[in-house]
Amino acid sequence: MNVLGKGPDRLALPPELRPHVTVHRRLPYRAFYAVIAKNVALVPSLANPSYFTTKSSSTIMTSLQTGVPVIATKRLLEAFSFLTPDAVFLQEDDEEEIDVMLRVARMPATDILKTRKALALLRERMNDRAWAMLNGYVTTVCKDISAGKCPLPAA
Repeated sequence: MNVLGKGPDRLALPPELRPHVTVHRRLPYRAFYAVIAKNVALVPSLANPSYFTTKSSSTIMTSLQTGVPVIATKRLLEAFSFLTPDAVFLQEDDEEEIDVMLRVARMPATDILKTRKALALLRERMNDRAWAMLNGYVTTVCKDISAGKCPLPAA
């Protein structure tokens, strides 16, 4: 298991797990993404409850960028409502994160790839929506400028 982060070491790993865990701190950009790309799932480590109401999680964005699904609770799916159950490894109410990690580790490759494909399709839909919105805004601004109206406030 790879653990990436920049904060203090908060892992209380049992001695028998330590040989199986590699902690990576403050990796340079390329090294960070090289480690991520070799993983099957990401586990968000949300420092406080505000991540479910007002903050964004870099792990969620990293998942979308890299195509590596997150392990997500139903609460996380509610908070990050653009995520879909088929694009994550869903943690059931009676499971701990480690249970999901072990379940995913035992999954056939076809099931893991199905989740990754769903995540890639989600990213594509989100990018298409963002492009359409930006394109609409730019088109409106250009029409306004052509008509002699400037949509920007005067300096």
